[in-house]
Amino acid sequence: MTASSLVKVDLDGKVVCQGSSPFSVNRAGWTIHSAIHGARPDIKCVIHLHTPATVAVSSMKCGLLKLCQEALTVGEVSYHDYHGIVLDPKEKELLIQNLGPTNKIVMLRNHGVAVCGETVEEAFHFTFNLLAACEQQVKAMQVGLDNLHIPKADGPVTQNHLLAMQGSGGSDNQGTKWGRGQLEFEALMRTLDNMGYRTGYDYKILPVVKKNGTSVA
Repeated sequence: MTASSLVKVDLDGKVVCQGSSPFSVNRAGWTIHSAIHGARPDIKCVIHLHTPATVAVSSMKCGLLKLCQEALTVGEVSYHDYHGIVLDPKEKELLIQNLGPTNKIVMLRNHGVAVCGETVEEAFHFTFNLLAACEQQVKAMQVGLDNLHIPKADGPVTQNHLLAMQGSGGSDNQGTKWGRGQLEFEALMRTLDNMGYRTGYDYKILPVVKKNGTSVA
């Protein structure tokens, strides 16, 4: 997948720019994205997944438990009773209502999850941590819900962690300010560039690229 192969569509799923791709757009898959983009102008990226772990957790009555650091990192999670392809205007309205005005993650019951971000980096950040949280919960649930220790919502561990993660990305020890997920995303893009791919990523800090076996800025 490259930037040039992406197909640009409007909120109705109509192709604005075909790019270099010969393929069409899955309009059924686009409906969840368009519903969120149309109602939340703050959201610039929506990632929809139904991996085994996210489907499993979305099917649990308890939902996502705040069992681990990754689960705390993603913040508050919304839930929506998924009724299939989001074509009915009432279904779209209900999805947006359940997502809420500020939450970035909505679990689609028995189906998976939609993860949102104000940037691609933020959406990837939440997705990465949510996948890890769901996988850990699925493994932990094997001992039974009664045997799990869940930090209290008003306890020091939960509150301190949430306060630390609620800001943007924060600053590193050199004073560079980062948006949420930006530092980690730059590291991934740098890895791809070092492998020979030309990501074209707009780095905040100039990447260190290997040339003739030597790392140069």
